[in-house]
Amino acid sequence: MGGRNLVQLIDLTDRYKIRRGPLDPARVDGGAWHHSVTRTPAAGWTKRQEIAVLDRIHSYHLELHWYNWRGELVSLGGFAYQLAVFPSRRAYLVTPLRMRGAHVAGNNGHLIALLLVGTFTDNPPEPAHLDTALEARLYAEGEIGKLLAWAGHRDWADGAHPTACPGDTHAQWVPWLGHVEEVRTVYTDAQIDAKLAGMQAQVDGVIAGLAELRGRPAPPPPPAPAPRTYIVKASDGAEGLSGIALRELGDAGRWPEIASMNGLGPPYTIHKDQRLYLPAQ
Repeated sequence: MGGRNLVQLIDLTDRYKIRRGPLDPARVDGGAWHHSVTRTPAAGWTKRQEIAVLDRIHSYHLELHWYNWRGELVSLGGFAYQLAVFPSRRAYLVTPLRMRGAHVAGNNGHLIALLLVGTFTDNPPEPAHLDTALEARLYAEGEIGKLLAWAGHRDWADGAHPTACPGDTHAQWVPWLGHVEEVRTVYTDAQIDAKLAGMQAQVDGVIAGLAELRGRPAPPPPPAPAPRTYIVKASDGAEGLSGIALRELGDAGRWPEIASMNGLGPPYTIHKDQRLYLPAQ
């Protein structure tokens, strides 16, 4: 599934040799999540174990037969889905994406089918299983060439063909799989390489700047702001230093700073036309 994706895509289309009509990408606008109602796999399963389960699902679908509206005996013809995923982070292409599935009655001409192998009636899929499903979804959308609307099988089914698939826990995880914003863009390897190169250039620039600065003496601290001067008015005598601090510094409680800067002690007497230094605001 691309050189950088975390999921391994294994093509089994030659193994199952499904033969159905073509699926026109121009008509595809959605995808359906399914579960297999088989034993729920563990993340530690081997590829051999997984393929054995897929073989059984394929055989079951080969054995399904029914009479169509013309009275003809028909079957699924094998795997009903295009993709199947496991919590091992392996995804299997079991039917070509450009070939119709047989998974949602009346909707197979515009939907992709993605199977999460297992039973999710009582418990939802594990996070690794959901991660694999998300990346398989990205792969399908990349191959079809557009973003698709995803929902559970039961949500696509019409009234004549109700189903519980993909399990009674579907409300806990199907909406999350269908609306994660982080997977809205599919990047090619070239785009990823370009992004990584840009990030590396920024890192290299920072490293070079640090190397240049290393060993230099620390720059001197910025100079302290020069004190302001204030000429005492006749009216200041009534309020004293606290009145000046309130008007000039916005805080009457800073009057001791004025006294300290000007060498004033008790009783902190000031007089008209006296020059005072004031601290920076």
